[in-house]
Amino acid sequence: YFIFPIPIAMFMKRYSYKAGIIFGLVLAAAGDLLFFPAAMFEEYWAYFSLYVYINRYDIEDNETYLNLYNIVKNKNYFVITTNVDGRFADSKFDKDKIFAVQGDFSLFQCSKPCRQETFYNEKYIREMIKYKKEMKIPTELIPKCPYCGRNMSMNLRVDSTFVQDKNWDKQKSKYENFLKNSDNSKILFLELGVGFN
Repeated sequence: YFIFPIPIAMFMKRYSYKAGIIFGLVLAAAGDLLFFPAAMFEEYWAYFSLYVYINRYDIEDNETYLNLYNIVKNKNYFVITTNVDGRFADSKFDKDKIFAVQGDFSLFQCSKPCRQETFYNEKYIREMIKYKKEMKIPTELIPKCPYCGRNMSMNLRVDSTFVQDKNWDKQKSKYENFLKNSDNSKILFLELGVGFN
């Protein structure tokens, strides 16, 4: 109230009263838009936490995955998957022999990555489910980056902000070593259930 009138008066003197009014309305609208994402994030995480929970946590064993595991368990195998639901790891496959190239529902990352680091989210997802009311979570449950304070997002390859952390690099290296060590061997590639990616 005490600072803004001076630059606004200078703006109006230089351009016009009408330009000053339009500038003020645009500034007010921009300020209003800053409040919109907060409400959106409460609803977004209410929906997405349930989606992640249903697709990642407390899921019964899947017969298809278990059957596939029984076929390969005594063989030299490696799984490269675009599935982000963690079903291979949950179905007895060796976690050191799985490369989930598109990310994982069980991981958060900074929405504008300040670091190439991911964070396990099961505890947070369960809290969001527990305290969700009227398709909103409490504002304080919106996940924030512990380093920069920005909102977190899921570690899913949906755009150029996808975080490839140390574990991602390690699993990629293991997959490349598997291919290299299998160079003069017979190898079978199975492509199963490929989705929209």
